[in-house]
Amino acid sequence: KLAYEYVDRAKALGKTNYQDISLGEMIEIFTSSIIDSQKRSYQSYISAINNLLKSMSPSTPLKQVSKQSIQEHLSQFTSIITYNSNHARLRYMFNWCVGEGILDYSPMQNIKPKQVPYREPSYFLPDKVAEIMRVVEENPPEADGALFFIFGFFCGIRSAEIMRLEWRDIDLEAGSIRVRQPKGFSRGIKPRIVELEPNAKAWIKGYYNPQKSGKIITSRLSEWKKQILQPLGLGWGNDRNHNVMRHTYATMHAGAFRNPGATALNLGHGHSSAVLERYYMGVVPRETACKHWQIWPQKNQE
Repeated sequence: KLAYEYVDRAKALGKTNYQDISLGEMIEIFTSSIIDSQKRSYQSYISAINNLLKSMSPSTPLKQVSKQSIQEHLSQFTSIITYNSNHARLRYMFNWCVGEGILDYSPMQNIKPKQVPYREPSYFLPDKVAEIMRVVEENPPEADGALFFIFGFFCGIRSAEIMRLEWRDIDLEAGSIRVRQPKGFSRGIKPRIVELEPNAKAWIKGYYNPQKSGKIITSRLSEWKKQILQPLGLGWGNDRNHNVMRHTYATMHAGAFRNPGATALNLGHGHSSAVLERYYMGVVPRETACKHWQIWPQKNQE
């Protein structure tokens, strides 16, 4: 049903003032309005609403939903991520109601999300990256498998994006890689260009074949990653190290070149450098970060 049908039903019941409707009726109006416009996040709203209805009855008059009652509801979430997720959905819902004239003010007003404490990104220092790359260079999992690690450590490309790269995306003459299908491409996120540093270009050159076409990496390398890291005393399978190659790239690129805007563009963060400045700048000394960009393939050592 459309939102206006619920509004008409409320009016037919003699509820000419929207604030005479119940919480449950307001939720019906809201959910019917977002089912098309917020399809991708619809279930997250439903989850937050279901949580709210565990704290408050659907028959609760809307005008009785207060800031205090919302605060009491949110206080049950001890996880900062869960708290902020529920906070964001409820804030959007109540602000929408204000915009539609259903409420005069939002009970979420002045209820702020929790601050997420700083957490240092997971990364490998240059000596460890060098060890990994020597193993990769000497015993690659498949013919072009080494490129998986090159794209991760020296180009900052996400693992899922690497799996979608094609040979035509590499332009050694221009010194760049075109990520045609970045994270979120199905939602309209445009392709990005990753500018290559000299050592990244040298690594890629050793495996690049302009005669090849199609996808570069044709099989998952998760088990092989674990095999090469275990002897080195490194864990790759846990959540902390899930995107460790990309985090390593961001940490070392931002640390060495001190240009968060350029790092952000390569990573696909647009022109915003806020994430880079908060999480990656200054994590390691510049001298340490520069060593990452001096890791060359063995055959280019001479």
